[in-house]
Amino acid sequence: MNTTARTSNPQLPSAMSLNEAQELLTLYASNPPFRSASDQELVLNENPCRRPVRPEDLEFLDYRGILKEEEVLGLSSLIGHRMLLNINDTDMVLLPLSENESAWREFEHFYSRDNRVLGEMVRSTLETHLFHFLEERAVCTKLVSADDLKDYFSSVFQEYCSSRNSVVDTILSRVNRQVSATTFLIQLLASSLSGVPAMMHSAQGNYSAVHYELFSFLERNGYTMRSSEDGRIADLQSMVRSRKLHDQPHTYWQYYLTSSLALANYAHYVARDPLKFFRYLGALFYQELRSKALASQHKQMLQEIFGSDIDTKYFGQQEKYGQDYAVAAFDSLITPTIVKYGNARCQDIVQGFDEFKLLHEIAEQDLIAQVIWVDQAKLYQEKGRRIYEKIQSENMQLPLDTFVEQASECSTTHIHDAHRLLVIEAGVMHFWNALDSSFVFEPGDITLVPSQRLHGSTVLSGECTYHQPIISDELMLEFNKMF
Repeated sequence: MNTTARTSNPQLPSAMSLNEAQELLTLYASNPPFRSASDQELVLNENPCRRPVRPEDLEFLDYRGILKEEEVLGLSSLIGHRMLLNINDTDMVLLPLSENESAWREFEHFYSRDNRVLGEMVRSTLETHLFHFLEERAVCTKLVSADDLKDYFSSVFQEYCSSRNSVVDTILSRVNRQVSATTFLIQLLASSLSGVPAMMHSAQGNYSAVHYELFSFLERNGYTMRSSEDGRIADLQSMVRSRKLHDQPHTYWQYYLTSSLALANYAHYVARDPLKFFRYLGALFYQELRSKALASQHKQMLQEIFGSDIDTKYFGQQEKYGQDYAVAAFDSLITPTIVKYGNARCQDIVQGFDEFKLLHEIAEQDLIAQVIWVDQAKLYQEKGRRIYEKIQSENMQLPLDTFVEQASECSTTHIHDAHRLLVIEAGVMHFWNALDSSFVFEPGDITLVPSQRLHGSTVLSGECTYHQPIISDELMLEFNKMF
């Protein structure tokens, strides 16, 4: 059951009630390109407008309130961010890559006037539901001058430069490091293919000195593309192609983690709203400090795992910056802004910086949890078996969902808000939790699916019956003592 708090929605248009907004979200999700995936759509080739959302989940998800921080990786967040990215991406032209008629029909539905208007009507509801926790958390550092900002931003940069990145260490310690590293690359695609273009949005304006400095900053850091082989996106696409991955948006839609979608959507959230311009500057500056500071570690990790088979120019372009980068970048972008508009804007700038910093920290923990679960699949199957034996031996009465699905029935990737066992009673299931990580489960097979872990499935037999005992956090702590 969704536990989202029922609170007032401060950004909801006054003419629309909370119930009306919920109904419009259900209507928005019913657009044909957003229907659930078929068993042939685990990877979505040449059709960037095909975006499975799992609209059936809108029957029980509630967007009439705001998320608590502990819910930001929950199911309403995953589905909400999928819908919000679809809304945001209508700002860009994403053409099908072939003459396929069905792809062009999806294109027409995706960019139809009805879809775009309806998207704008529900945008505020989604953004408030998904991002209001950032303001309630009071994450922002209290800084009142340019010197305070420069010292704080520089300290964050130095900390990143001098410490080991937890994602890098986790991936390097996996048994199947290539699957884990591929998951890392797919999350880069998720956050960048939409998020990087979004950051260009605020460069449009009256072309004051501040806008000229902003555009120059964006150009120096690869946000603009002067040719098909130039710029940050081009380097990222070259890197994934070198690993025989598709480089077009959004081929790996089903494998995007909630937090990766959140990073892309936050870029749109602050970049497209003029009232958030100074928060946008802070977020942009954080993104650049982080990418420069971690580029060398990311590059070395990928080269260690893939050797010469991977093109790491994407990170090589960023790692050339030295320890004094933060100060020089600050003086080129932030200082002129504060000189022109005063210290009063410092708090907005640091708010954007800290909010994006928090979202990246959440994304790192989300990715770490996913790659550990994927890499330890056999362990989680053993855990699931032992937990199920204990449930049966002690006749524990737990909440239980039972499903009977037909041949080729596909469950679009999703997460659960509680830990669940997957117990196959009859039939055969194809179960996957990452690209190149899948299993065939038969009668008697059991696995543990931790809360908030992305997965999907397809029925391979004529019919498949399976059960999902639901395990609370408290009971899971007790079960963990068994291992």
